[in-house]
Amino acid sequence: MLNKLLELTPEELSKELLLLNKKITDGEIDIVEAAKKVYTLKKFIENFWKSISDEVYDDIDSNYSKHELLEKGITIKFTSRFDNKSICDSEYNKLKAAADKRLTEIKDATKYYQKHGNRMFNEETGEEIPIGSYGRGSKSVSFKI
Repeated sequence: MLNKLLELTPEELSKELLLLNKKITDGEIDIVEAAKKVYTLKKFIENFWKSISDEVYDDIDSNYSKHELLEKGITIKFTSRFDNKSICDSEYNKLKAAADKRLTEIKDATKYYQKHGNRMFNEETGEEIPIGSYGRGSKSVSFKI
């Protein structure tokens, strides 16, 4: 089946998804069952991509020019990010640890306030710990594969 999926053009895949959506809308297919199958397919594809991505990048680096990739509709983007764990600065690490501790205190104080309606105080200093607020979270669903 995966071979059949790989043979589909983006337009054909889009058409198939529209047909699936119509079947769901018309009640021919249960939306939860369809979602479970799509979720499962997504997870398998993600895992497959992880298993071949290093080889794909190596192959691209070795066998294709930037021009050839563009002709195939492939764009390669290299990104980097700063690695906070690589910082060897004792002052930064001390401040970060203090900030993390303070954030934990504020989160705990907020939970305590929401549950009991009372404020929390720092046992060592007697300082009232400010409370924060929780924004609206997102919904999620997971399916057992």
